[in-house]
Amino acid sequence: MKPFLFVSSLTALWAVAPPAQAESRFFLFVTRDVPSQSLIDSAIKSAQDAGPPVTSEVSRERLGAAFPQLFEAPTGERATISSELHAGTAAHYATNFPQAELHFSRAFEIAYLRPELLDQRPDLVQKLADAAALRYRNATAAGTDVPEARRRFREFARRFPGAEPTRTEHPPPVYALWEELREDVLSSSGQLMVHVEPLDMERAGNCRLLVNGAEIERMPLAGPVRLPTGPQLVQVTCGLQRSWLQRVAVRGEPLTVRVPIRAMLAARAEFRSGGLVLTQPSEGDASALVEAVSEAGGFDGAVVVQSASETVHIGRWERGASAPSIGYTGSFDADGISGVHKYDAGGSPDHTVAFVLGGVGAAAILAGVGTNVGYLSERGSGDPDPGTLDSLEAASVVLYSVGAALLVTGVVLYFVDDGSSSDSAGVSGRPGLVHVSF
Repeated sequence: MKPFLFVSSLTALWAVAPPAQAESRFFLFVTRDVPSQSLIDSAIKSAQDAGPPVTSEVSRERLGAAFPQLFEAPTGERATISSELHAGTAAHYATNFPQAELHFSRAFEIAYLRPELLDQRPDLVQKLADAAALRYRNATAAGTDVPEARRRFREFARRFPGAEPTRTEHPPPVYALWEELREDVLSSSGQLMVHVEPLDMERAGNCRLLVNGAEIERMPLAGPVRLPTGPQLVQVTCGLQRSWLQRVAVRGEPLTVRVPIRAMLAARAEFRSGGLVLTQPSEGDASALVEAVSEAGGFDGAVVVQSASETVHIGRWERGASAPSIGYTGSFDADGISGVHKYDAGGSPDHTVAFVLGGVGAAAILAGVGTNVGYLSERGSGDPDPGTLDSLEAASVVLYSVGAALLVTGVVLYFVDDGSSSDSAGVSGRPGLVHVSF
């Protein structure tokens, strides 16, 4: 059996009814080793033909909103942040305030888009804190949009409430404003709890929780961490392994985020479909990835296209399930997928008809026995009625005959395969792997 290919659009809207009716939100998830573009295109078309349409544009938008670096890796380096901060500081003291703002804006843009550059660099976070204060001073000195400068200063405090400008390098009013803004953002906070999957990685004590690039705590967490409300960028590192950067919305109510770090590292984004390709299915728990992506994007689950040997299976992977529920099958080769049709397989055969026929047959035989007893009782009486004897005898024969026929038919239907099983697939799952067997 070949490993499967998962093209996922964590951001796709799947309409399970006409547009005027309610939509059920699913993302597409297809699996196989390093799939060709023709196979990806064919898998998407097969999923569309078998069910509601997938919108790749919406997929990219929503998946990219939840995981900002998945489809586009932002540019900029750690050295660029430092050099822009240095140039901005020099321009400010040279009273070239517009040029200073240009340098500062570039530095903060890179730092906010690539928070991983700040990991294990408290010196760089400190430079940004001092630059945030100096940027506010630069705006007031230039007489430009001071309210906007105050908003930017507050946004830095919201992202990095643990940072602090150097008191001796800034005028007391600016430092007092920093304390006021930080107190303001901390007055509106929420609780965030983060778990790593698989749990053995978290329990090993080698994982760290990063928020906006700054380390918050080592994992496992003793309890929820408090963060200012609003969007926060969360990432987990376990040794050299780093999870996807995930944007979460911290609110007043507690928020729990599950990070399937191994599954994330075994997947990659596929731009054209607006989804993901799980290139190493055996390296990560596919069900955990479906759950995490569904939770982050507010989806009900995934639409799955699995390839095995020369057969492809299409179905849905509901949130909370350990394996997908397959509803369609088709033919699969190097060029793509064809002949998709609906089928009912993937589990134990349905013996309902066999049980019903067998049950009715057994009941008819029992009724025949009862009729036969009545016949014998009537014949043994002192004055048997010939008409009653004839009726009981005929009924007994009919009930025995029909009952026996139905019972035999039920037994045959239960034990004899009609040949459809050779074209069907059974799907089972366990943490780390999904099997498709024939």
